[in-house]
Amino acid sequence: MKVLAFDPGYERLGVAVIEKKNGKEILLHSECVRTS
Repeated sequence: MKVLAFDPGYERLGVAVIEKKNGKEILLHSECVRTS
């Protein structure tokens, strides 16, 4: 199973893709997007 997660904020947006395999969570990608 893969999960796409968002953490909204006023000046920044956190984005992450997490995969769960065999009971373990694996971080595939994360980044912080800044608005201007």
